[in-house]
Amino acid sequence: MAKRYRSASERFAIQRQLRAGLTPDQIQARFRNRARAHEIYLTAIEEEARLEKTYRSIIPTPDSVARLRENGLRWERIAVRVFGEPRWVIAAKALYDHARGRGAARHSYTGRGRRYPAMRD
Repeated sequence: MAKRYRSASERFAIQRQLRAGLTPDQIQARFRNRARAHEIYLTAIEEEARLEKTYRSIIPTPDSVARLRENGLRWERIAVRVFGEPRWVIAAKALYDHARGRGAARHSYTGRGRRYPAMRD
């Protein structure tokens, strides 16, 4: 998927909401255009990482990705910290599999969302 760039005014609005204490989930919920809500969520995750100074702050190694995942981060947040792009989830999962064994990412669970049969041991 090609990266979609937000306008400066949209990024500024997202940053303002993050500084006001809203989470990316809350920002997404406030967005009226449901067709673009996930895109807003990903942008909010990226901007949150920039504000926290964690954007592209981790060297992309299998061990670093495994540590982030095992500390409870979701794949999009890991991708932002490692690659600077929340849509690079597949690359993050590949590094995790390299560290923990083939198929480990599929079984990895952070305790949020639905748990699919393929995730179970």
